[in-house]
Amino acid sequence: IIYLKGDYIMKWFLTTTFEFTEYPKWTFDEFDVALNTAHNLTHSVGNVYLWRETKGKPIKWMKVTK
Repeated sequence: IIYLKGDYIMKWFLTTTFEFTEYPKWTFDEFDVALNTAHNLTHSVGNVYLWRETKGKPIKWMKVTK
């Protein structure tokens, strides 16, 4: 991946709650890494929600379950 000067990388977030109420513990630059981590976390914390950063409020991308 090549980023140009001034490019802003939108992050991916994982939360354990359905609402995005506080800054998440887990943040990622790449979707695949976030999704893989989410699948691994379901074994220890249950359902995980994957969010996409935007210029406004983050949007919920998907719910990851066992």
